[in-house]
Amino acid sequence: MSRIVVAFVLPVAPLFAQICQTQALTWPDPQASARVGGAIARHADTLAAGGTLVDYSNGLGGAVYVWRAANGVWSLEQKIGTPNNGGFGTAFGRAVALDGDRLVAGGNPGLNAAWLYRRAGTQWTSAGQLPVSGYSYAINFGHAVAVDSDWIAVAAPQAVGAAPLTVRTGAVFVFRDQGAVSEIAQLRPASLSGIDDLGISLAMRSGVLAIGSAIGNSYASASLGEVFVYRTAAGQVLPDGSLRTPATSPGADSSGATFGRVVATDGIRIAVADIAEVVAGFQTGAVHIWVHQGGSWVHEARVVGRPNTCGFGSAISIDADELIVGQSCGQRVSHFRRVNGTWVEQGITLAISGGAFAISSIDLEGQELALGSNLSPGPLVDAGQVGVFRLGSGSLPYGTGIAGSGSLTPELFGTGCPRIGQPYSVDLARGLGGGLALLGIGFQPTQATLLGGTLWVGSIGSTTALLLSGMPGQPGAGTFQVPLSASSPSFLGLRLYCQAGVFDPAAVQGVALTNALEVVIGS
Repeated sequence: MSRIVVAFVLPVAPLFAQICQTQALTWPDPQASARVGGAIARHADTLAAGGTLVDYSNGLGGAVYVWRAANGVWSLEQKIGTPNNGGFGTAFGRAVALDGDRLVAGGNPGLNAAWLYRRAGTQWTSAGQLPVSGYSYAINFGHAVAVDSDWIAVAAPQAVGAAPLTVRTGAVFVFRDQGAVSEIAQLRPASLSGIDDLGISLAMRSGVLAIGSAIGNSYASASLGEVFVYRTAAGQVLPDGSLRTPATSPGADSSGATFGRVVATDGIRIAVADIAEVVAGFQTGAVHIWVHQGGSWVHEARVVGRPNTCGFGSAISIDADELIVGQSCGQRVSHFRRVNGTWVEQGITLAISGGAFAISSIDLEGQELALGSNLSPGPLVDAGQVGVFRLGSGSLPYGTGIAGSGSLTPELFGTGCPRIGQPYSVDLARGLGGGLALLGIGFQPTQATLLGGTLWVGSIGSTTALLLSGMPGQPGAGTFQVPLSASSPSFLGLRLYCQAGVFDPAAVQGVALTNALEVVIGS
């Protein structure tokens, strides 16, 4: 491909940022329908992903893959296979939690199991199955798990207590791993009296444990959901309040309330999703944020998705002033940042372009983001996907182009992450082979009629020409190299808009137009 340096003129800094994939993680034995990425967990330089149908045979299967980062590159450290004491339908890896050298993995509803693993050096070994006591039927034990230092929480959302507590309220079991594992508490708020699904979600960080309940019959007259909060201190697990939706139109579906089915915490704030909360028209779902102030949890904000979203909040993660929210329909994640005390949307970004991707799990740490999907395109359909991303930079296609020869519409896309000091290019594909392409770079989006199509870029400050590869009559391509390695740090946060035209006699008025591309430069 041809390469031409693009010159920039510095505009006013943008208001928004994006998310850019830095690496797609791989493993040596991908398998169709294995669904690796259905559950993920990240801590420091380690990332784990469960795949419930890895090596599936005769009802047995499941694995957890563990990667480790060195010099910014993630490499597979170990595959942890189905435990020897797994039973029929093990679904090992349906939930995973990670903190330092501890890893907890959940099993299936029938087996009702969770296992603890410890790492020494680069080797993970089993510390055994976590015990269940005091419940006549711990249904779904291992559905959700959490680890915080040496504290471990395991949920059984439909646990049935021993007499006289014979209602299927659910329970959360809390353990401590201090060389030997001991059970510290069995959590079941006294207010629960119905099928409450306590533990449908768990989040634990910096001594704060948030437990979601999907149905919440602790409300006398309505099923609105509730999140119960505890703190670990002095070897105990102590109640620290509960969170209830402030929404006037809380969500519910055939299985009950949706407030509390997804929770996240960083120890200072707790984010709770209500994936069916009614927002407007075809837009559903919201995320509520509480902050601990003055000895209690105070509702700080409510954030919602853009119009035509659904299931907003199907996966969430919060860390300091950053919040990442997935949605159940589509391949997008929304990034919110707390700016001057207000949570502001920074952008909505395609998670992984090309093929199927459902946001199954999210884990944010600082400016680094991990996303998992239990879906993936062929040839190994639904083998799963796991990607690592960075906040604050990215490129997002928008708008539509007009076709030229062969009814091909040229496409513009970014390759790499637009970060200062890293290689990045704006690439053009499906243009007229051997044709002349002209790229325009502007500093704001617009929408105006141009050459029978639409101009999507305004305030154009730079243009550059490029001859595409390929023969006339065949699809051609080219690359506009963006020299971020030589750019001034003053470009940090810069927002650019790009669109190209390809001179093509078969196009309307002789020019085929590409879509546009929004580029945000990060560090």
